[in-house]
Amino acid sequence: MRRLAREHEQLTRRLSPHHRIHSAAVLIEAEELAGNWEEIRAREPEVLAAVEANRDTPCIRHSRSILLCAAARSYGGDEQGARELEAASNEHHMRGHPYALEAVQIRLALARHDLDSLSEVIALEGMHRYVFGLHDTAARLDAMAALRDRDRVERKASDFLQAGTYLEPFALRAIGIVRGDQALIDQADERFKLLGLDWHADQTKNLRG
Repeated sequence: MRRLAREHEQLTRRLSPHHRIHSAAVLIEAEELAGNWEEIRAREPEVLAAVEANRDTPCIRHSRSILLCAAARSYGGDEQGARELEAASNEHHMRGHPYALEAVQIRLALARHDLDSLSEVIALEGMHRYVFGLHDTAARLDAMAALRDRDRVERKASDFLQAGTYLEPFALRAIGIVRGDQALIDQADERFKLLGLDWHADQTKNLRG
């Protein structure tokens, strides 16, 4: 996805500001999947500049991208900066697009160990969509594990156990945590590392509490 995001960036350089906000967003959305919050923090200035340049054209990626930068700040230990960016994201709120924000809201709540906010987000049954589908499903599986929501995990995680896929280790880990099955948790960690998702592998200890 990183390669495609970079190619997209090259193609949009001579297009409209609206194309360029999508380009800036896709670059950090690729890093969101990898859990590369440092790179997202590094790209924050260009994200904010792209949002400002496209201010006159409403786009849900304004709010989402700023919120993603807030999550990156929170994971980096800058909670004040995260709160400021979260407020800036709210200024670009658009009705009718809750699915676009839910994955980032979950990551932000996980970074803050805010179980109440996690419960509120996953209470809204998300739809698996092509756009943001991977982000949302992975985040929801982590949220369910953190909340020890065994009923939801048992109903939903088995749909994502296809070997070698991005979502497989998230599903294995969620099932392992709610069942207290260390073998499944170890298997998930191995799958994360095989996919190069080291940051996500490191989150197992945080999700277990």
